[in-house]
Amino acid sequence: MRIAHVTAPAQFGGLERVVSGLAREQRTRGHVVMVIAVLSPGSPTPPWVPALAASGVEVEVHWVGDRAYFAERRLVRRLLRIFAPDVVHTHGYRSDVLHLGVAHGLRIPVVSTAHGFASQRPGLSLQERVQVWAWRRVERVVAVSEPLRQQLISLGVPRARVPLIRNGFVGSSGTIGRAEARRELGLPLDTPVVGWVGRLSGEKDPLLAVEAFAAASVPQAHLCFIGDGPLLEACRARAAARGVSERVHLDGARPEAARYLAAFDLLLLSSRTEGTPMTILEAAMAGVPIVATAVGGVPDVVCSDGILVPSGDVDAMGRALSSALGNPDSSQERAAALRSRLSRQGAEEDWVGAYEALYRGLVEGSRDAEGGQ
Repeated sequence: MRIAHVTAPAQFGGLERVVSGLAREQRTRGHVVMVIAVLSPGSPTPPWVPALAASGVEVEVHWVGDRAYFAERRLVRRLLRIFAPDVVHTHGYRSDVLHLGVAHGLRIPVVSTAHGFASQRPGLSLQERVQVWAWRRVERVVAVSEPLRQQLISLGVPRARVPLIRNGFVGSSGTIGRAEARRELGLPLDTPVVGWVGRLSGEKDPLLAVEAFAAASVPQAHLCFIGDGPLLEACRARAAARGVSERVHLDGARPEAARYLAAFDLLLLSSRTEGTPMTILEAAMAGVPIVATAVGGVPDVVCSDGILVPSGDVDAMGRALSSALGNPDSSQERAAALRSRLSRQGAEEDWVGAYEALYRGLVEGSRDAEGGQ
């Protein structure tokens, strides 16, 4: 098959890891794959793009003004006409909304992956309502967790158009060992380290992580954030206010964050909302114990082989950190059990194969419809 992925990516993130990992594996399985990445003027090329191109995936990177919607649609239409894909797969709000009509105008079926909502308040933002409008019109909207699938159905996306395909593990290139990872991150070599990976924004609730770390009985431990975002300075200020700034590291985002997971004795996820976070899968497959909030698709991944706490509960998260770091042998046993279980499930639930079957069904249905006209 010929598959075109269309996205307006950030430099780093779970969505970006899904796009690059899925495209790379599809190319390995013999498909002809193109990724169209539309960036804002002045944005640097995301670091995962050259690696993806080196794997044999055709990558088209273009810089278009943030409000140059017609120019972007013309660009994507031209690229799709040249590439002539069997299916278009959109990722993210901008691509879902702008390029649904472009693909349909070329009579190409569209798949969108719903990676989750960022809203923390009741109801949806205007942007999310527009995205739902688009999702009601695509051939298939893939939900990455069962709670998200039910939410999409409740918002009016036809049930038959919302398959569940959980994100699968995407390996990281150039994984490094514990000592090297800690040196690169500027972490002490001989003390427990809690890791946090993601965008420092409200839905990820990094301030909860700082508060829980300060409340935990782990006086020698350090907390390391790998990520950037609007709450970076707020996290720095909160760490200072709670008297833990010397043990909290906020050094910004890094390409291929998963390669540093060996530095951590524990991964902490403090999100208020999630789909199925890639960070959890990557940490689990790296054998890192996990403490996470029980939101979205996280309980589908982490059961008794990790520690789940209610979203927003500082005290519960603090106690979980104290327990996990205070009982390292038990934590490692849980991590080993989680890795083993996910390895078995990964072999049984081929997420890349599930997308392939979904595409084939749409392509064959489209051809049958054309033949009947």
